[in-house]
Formats: sequence, structure tokens, C-alpha cells
Amino acid sequence: MILDTNKPKVNDIFWINNGDNTVHVIEKENNLFAAIHSGDSNSSIIEGLSLSAEKTYVEQGFKIWKPSIVLTDDELLP
Repeated sequence: MILDTNKPKVNDIFWINNGDNTVHVIEKENNLFAAIHSGDSNSSIIEGLSLSAEKTYVEQGFKIWKPSIVLTDDELLP
């Protein structure tokens, strides 16, 4: 599970905004970017933000959403 206190890595996937948006961390030209999707990771990208690999998600303003009840690890995947 990705936590707010983790530092970004390529291919991290997590939810924000109460699970309304999926974030997928990608690398482009040796920089990390948060591709924010309108829904699941198959939805269109509505925003892209530059990330620092040196700062945690919370330090960069992300509040990662974690469901209150999770029955299996598979349910964590957006």
C-alpha cells in the first residue's frame, strides 16, 4: 500500500479525493510526474504534476485515500 509518507517511485498507483481520482506516477525525460486520472487508471488524464523523488507525498501536498474496509490486497488496486 502506498502511504502519504512514502517517497514517489515510478509506477506507484494510488487514490486521492476520497477515491474519485487515480494517480499513476510516470517518468518522462528523467523526471517523475503524477498523472491524475478522472476515475480509474483507464480514464482520461485530467492533470499532470511534477514530483520530487526526494520528498514524501504529504510534503508535496498529496493526501492519499485509503478505504476504511479492505478485504483483499486486490481491492487496493484502482
